[in-house]
Amino acid sequence: MLIGIDASRAEAKLKTGVERYSFEIIRALRASLPLNAEVVLYSREPLPKELGPWNDKWQNKVLNWPLKYGWTAIRLSWEMWRRAPGVLFVPGYRLPFPAPKKSVVTIHDASFLEYPELYEPSDRSRQNNTLLDTCKRASAVIVPSEYTKTQLATMKPMSIAVIPLGVRLPVPLLNQGEGRVRSGGKDQSSYFIFIGRVDKKKNLEVAIDGFAKFLTTHPGYKFMIVGRPSFGFDDIKDHVYKSGVADKIEFMGPLSDEKMFALLKNATALVHPCPVEGFGLPVIEAMSLGVPVIVADNGAASEAAGDAALQVRPTDSEKWSQAMDQATFDIFRTPLIEKGLERSKHFTWPRAAEATWKVLIK
Repeated sequence: MLIGIDASRAEAKLKTGVERYSFEIIRALRASLPLNAEVVLYSREPLPKELGPWNDKWQNKVLNWPLKYGWTAIRLSWEMWRRAPGVLFVPGYRLPFPAPKKSVVTIHDASFLEYPELYEPSDRSRQNNTLLDTCKRASAVIVPSEYTKTQLATMKPMSIAVIPLGVRLPVPLLNQGEGRVRSGGKDQSSYFIFIGRVDKKKNLEVAIDGFAKFLTTHPGYKFMIVGRPSFGFDDIKDHVYKSGVADKIEFMGPLSDEKMFALLKNATALVHPCPVEGFGLPVIEAMSLGVPVIVADNGAASEAAGDAALQVRPTDSEKWSQAMDQATFDIFRTPLIEKGLERSKHFTWPRAAEATWKVLIK
């Protein structure tokens, strides 16, 4: 059986959620290739050694395309027209046209269906059209959480499989000192951290207000915000400046995995106020590093965290302040760290790959 995989998203140098998922799931699939399967990876450029050609059953086919846009819609579609595999797996969620009758697509998030006001109108329209097409043509859909599966109910895809994401930490991680944040010439190791795309749906304003209240009794802390700016970023920056604690909040932008994990490893706690997303991978990554987690008490991240995190109502800044306070005391930190380490063991890429293979060769 020949299985084609769209590996274009795995090529990104700085990986956000979808790109990281694409890289890690392909890497894990490669390590567990069934005897009766042959795989061809479609990409714009030759893939790195971790993903690329391994033997005659795992090959990389480079589909050259000179333009920034149109690779999926035109170049991959042309390949499907000429030499379609028996099964196509798209870790992104946009199918080429045409696509094989058996096509499996991962849909990471469908929150725009429930909270359209949190998305830029053009982005919302694009996502809606893509999702409608995907659910109509895909033979199976993979989602990372029960929360996302519920959101897709109205789209009526042929088949839905819930397969949670995994965690793989860089080895070795940067050492403790390199992970700390230097500010004004001083070593600042007392800080909270947020990781993710910095946009309107992340609910950062409530966390910022909670942090401002927290600072009245803990003035030595900082709040590091790591991620690529997106829709609503200017409003978030304005909110920071109006909060009166702008000197305590730093926008770090996107970081490499090594730098991001090192910064996370040394944080007092991960602050994850977003109730609107498909999974919440930073939550599990923090737990795997022994970092306490404060998370919104509804949505996919809450589902992933379970009882191993401090769960807070997403609209209550006072409760966020109280949770940050708790995260500074060992009486609360120790059980959170222990529970988090144990819970993170259930989220592995080999487990995700095993479940994905069952969908692909079903």
